Amino acid sequence: MTRSRVAFGLKLLGGAALLASVGWWWVVFRTLIGNASMTVQGALPCLAHNSDLCTLAQALCASQHFLGIRHYDTLLFWAGTAIIGVSLLPTFVRRDAVSDSAA
Repeated sequence: MTRSRVAFGLKLLGGAALLASVGWWWVVFRTLIGNASMTVQGALPCLAHNSDLCTLAQALCASQHFLGIRHYDTLLFWAGTAIIGVSLLPTFVRRDAVSDSAA
């Protein structure tokens, strides 16, 4: 398997993880945004960082969520981001190798 195919597969995997994390975040925080407990701008940082405000908002939410999901964890967001970052490495390595051989 070539590097470009592996990189493409990693980009797909990382993108899927990021999409899943945004969906998970939306399931948990949409009711808080919908009932005006939080604004979208206030809830958006909770996608990447579990602050005290994010944890408190999740704990105080008494609404029914899809599939009973009441907690969001940033681990999936950061895993997707890391996988996409790793998928970009062959691009930079190839550029460095070409510039070194031309020198």
